[in-house]
Amino acid sequence: MKTQKKSTRPTGARKAADKATPRPRTQTIAEKRRTPAYAAQGPDTPLAPLRIQRREPRPEDVQVEILYCGVCHSDIHMARNEWGQTIYPVVPGHEIVGRVTAVGNKVKNFKSGDLAGVGVMVGSCRHCPNCRKGLEQYCTDGGLVGTYSARDRITGEITQGGYSKKIVVHEDFVYRLSDKLPLAEVAPLLCAGITTYSPLRHWKVGKGHKLGVVGLGGLGHMAVKFGASFGAEVTMLSTSPDKEKDARRLGRTNSRSRAIPSSSRSSLDISTSSSTPCRRSTITTRTLACCLPMA
Repeated sequence: MKTQKKSTRPTGARKAADKATPRPRTQTIAEKRRTPAYAAQGPDTPLAPLRIQRREPRPEDVQVEILYCGVCHSDIHMARNEWGQTIYPVVPGHEIVGRVTAVGNKVKNFKSGDLAGVGVMVGSCRHCPNCRKGLEQYCTDGGLVGTYSARDRITGEITQGGYSKKIVVHEDFVYRLSDKLPLAEVAPLLCAGITTYSPLRHWKVGKGHKLGVVGLGGLGHMAVKFGASFGAEVTMLSTSPDKEKDARRLGRTNSRSRAIPSSSRSSLDISTSSSTPCRRSTITTRTLACCLPMA
């Protein structure tokens, strides 16, 4: 009967070699990437806890521990598939504020410990004329990659949003935040804020302009604050008289309640509205914006 030849290598050497031999890490890595989140499994289901997979940071990625995430009405539309484009399960949230916990070896603008924000997009083609101009939201080669319910351009994985404990994003789609800012109040600026700020700046709204804001919702209250800070005469138009006090506190100059007469519209230089005609630009204002701590 043949017997197995014993190794001539000393036991201590075998143990040392065993320690040096890499062990399979698949299970460990997968476990590290699992992130607590809140997701909708279908259009009629409420948000519920779900552990999702986050990728390990690529060379140009930033990993952010999420401290706050705003609640935008777009999140509700997407959770309910009211736009017909939701991929389930979906983790909403695109007004993300947090702290950097890891960076890839080619990241130039962030380091661990920095405060950072992530908005409505996490990728684009990066080479079309618009992307090269820094207008990735108008990407013409495949469009922008949404923060959630979109497909990663490299792996094809479904993106998941900010109702979670952490997120991994290419550094070009991460914003540096000052540690002097109240983080809970910063989060809504990443959607409702930029949505109103951008057109008001584009049309150079300022002193001498009359600005009409229809509705004092998530975007409406931002438009009132921006308009007032830019020096415009702001009129808040609403069917809810009890919002006048808030409008006054936020900086509005005038307010008109109930029906909005056509003469009021024509007397405004710019009207931000969800449904009424305007002379220069239209901004959706009927939305919800608040902020939840990601405990």
